[in-house]
Amino acid sequence: MSTSLRYQQGLSLIELMISLILGSLITLSVTGVILAGKSSFSTQTNLATIQENALLVSQLLGQDIRAASFNGCGSQRTLNILNNSGSDWWSEWDESLKGYSASEEVADIDFGTSAEERVSGSQALQVIYADNNETYLTGQNSGSATLTLASTSGFSSGDIAMICDPEQATIFQVTSVSSSTIGYAKAGSPGNCAALMGYVSSGCPSSARVYGAGAYVTRLGAVVWYLGYNGRTSGTSLYRMEQESGTAQKIEEMVEGVSALTFTYMISGSTSYVSAGSVSDWSKVVAVKTTLALTSADSYVSTSSSTDSGRLQRTLTFVTALRNR
Repeated sequence: MSTSLRYQQGLSLIELMISLILGSLITLSVTGVILAGKSSFSTQTNLATIQENALLVSQLLGQDIRAASFNGCGSQRTLNILNNSGSDWWSEWDESLKGYSASEEVADIDFGTSAEERVSGSQALQVIYADNNETYLTGQNSGSATLTLASTSGFSSGDIAMICDPEQATIFQVTSVSSSTIGYAKAGSPGNCAALMGYVSSGCPSSARVYGAGAYVTRLGAVVWYLGYNGRTSGTSLYRMEQESGTAQKIEEMVEGVSALTFTYMISGSTSYVSAGSVSDWSKVVAVKTTLALTSADSYVSTSSSTDSGRLQRTLTFVTALRNR
């Protein structure tokens, strides 16, 4: 037997225990680094999502607010020949920007806890403007109540539309569409009160008005922004309801994880923002301050695990000036 084998001995119990302890410490250290990295990655991912959502809100909501009262022609007087124009929110041009307080109902949106329903105690904002589906008039036949357009693409029977020139704008319902014309007959739902466009300050017109070639024609855009339930564990989201053809609406979830929404308003000649309940004339509002609270979808990603199950929370405030006032 060789000398090396004869004097070879095994590890003692103490040495084995020390080896196991050192190995465990190394394993725990590596595991801690991995878990810390995973937690940091999750936190950064959720924070990036919140920042992206904040940017999206400021762009989309800000775009709608800036467009309030836009008619494409700069007309200072507007005729509305729709039936019951004062009772349908999407046709009231005098309130082309209007805020709703926490207790004030918005037509076509119910308070509740089901998906797409408005969160009780939350505010809302209504905006009306000439949409970007613009075309130009080439001729008007007041006898047949038709407008000949450069293009009728994008128009459907039942659409709420607007025609304008520098002198006047008229809101009406499209009652027919052909390859070159759209109609504005005394028909439809809610329908036009008359197939006439002669200006009157109130009521239904009794005289005709013929717009000249080149008049601007477009669909009327009407939207409401509000805080609603999304039917998922994430709770609430920012929603946008858009008026479509006739009295139909389309509701879209715009941004997930919005937990609070408030609007305040700057009135022309004032120096401070006020709540919706303090605005007596919405045509005098020149800017809107929007404040949102955004919450991460994932839980336990913040350093305050006792607050909302450790979700990240950020507050966004931005001011939007109206361009058309």
